[in-house]
Amino acid sequence: MTSNSAQLTLWCIITNPQVYNTLCAEIRRAVARGDISYPVRDCEAKQCMYLQACVLEGLRRFPPLRELREYVVPAGGDVLGGFILPEGTFVGLNTWGLQLYAGVYGGNGKAFRPERWLTEDLETLHDMYRKHSLLFCHGATKCLGAPIVTMSIAKVIFEVSFHLVSFYAYFEA
Repeated sequence: MTSNSAQLTLWCIITNPQVYNTLCAEIRRAVARGDISYPVRDCEAKQCMYLQACVLEGLRRFPPLRELREYVVPAGGDVLGGFILPEGTFVGLNTWGLQLYAGVYGGNGKAFRPERWLTEDLETLHDMYRKHSLLFCHGATKCLGAPIVTMSIAKVIFEVSFHLVSFYAYFEA
């Protein structure tokens, strides 16, 4: 499923000239400063803020885990949002739908807009990160591969974009 997220994120980037040009400009600056090795390392990719915003936005729009995440209420029951849940009840979380909620992500939740992650409003950003972290669940069912997923997608997007920038620069010269 990670490959689907990476492919769809790339598609959103290359079909949106503003996003594509902003990402390519960031890559050109990083390469010109000598901040990038080949292939790009994770610590180097993390310094590219617009790239990271593209990864977050891609995962938000195209989560790798799309199925309904179900949990069983433990013995003795539980309370969730003021509702009493008897033990054995199945509780589901639709992470895909949650990631489209405009109340959290502002404006059009369906639009691919990496700039939403570059806000200086720390309260909004914190709320977005909290909702985004649910993509990989939490607690005992948290996906242990989440850091590998984000690293892999960032590296794929960087390398493909870098080679496209180099390819077009070759023909422009």
